[in-house]
Amino acid sequence: MVYGEDERAQNRRMLAFGAGAVLLIAAGVGVWAYVHRKPAPEPVITPVTETAAAPAAESTAPVIEHPVATEAAAAPMPALPDSDAPVAAELQRVFGAPAVATWLVPDQVVRRFVATVDNLPRNVPLEKMRPLHAPEGAFIVDRRRSPVNLIG
Repeated sequence: MVYGEDERAQNRRMLAFGAGAVLLIAAGVGVWAYVHRKPAPEPVITPVTETAAAPAAESTAPVIEHPVATEAAAAPMPALPDSDAPVAAELQRVFGAPAVATWLVPDQVVRRFVATVDNLPRNVPLEKMRPLHAPEGAFIVDRRRSPVNLIG
């Protein structure tokens, strides 16, 4: 037997022993920290009324700059068959009427979006339920430019 092989085996055993000891100590510290952890304090919620509200300069509470309108939340949602017009109107308000008229399929808007989102994890697009019109023509790929050139 060669002298170096016996020494290498002993070094491997010592390394394994050291790694095991470190893992055992780390596990013990983790268990101790888990057992002795303190629960997070519950936040104190105090209602603010008009009469109890202090001036904004003296208050330490954050000031609500953009409050949410409550009238829109109180309005009843339309039934699914009647939802195309309100959804299209809201999309026109957000994206503009020309973009919505160009890209959006106007019938069954909500059903089409739900079907698209539902099929995302399946990686199987439903062409007949697509919420947007397909682009006209073919895509052109310019292979003369590298991706680095496209960024800069």
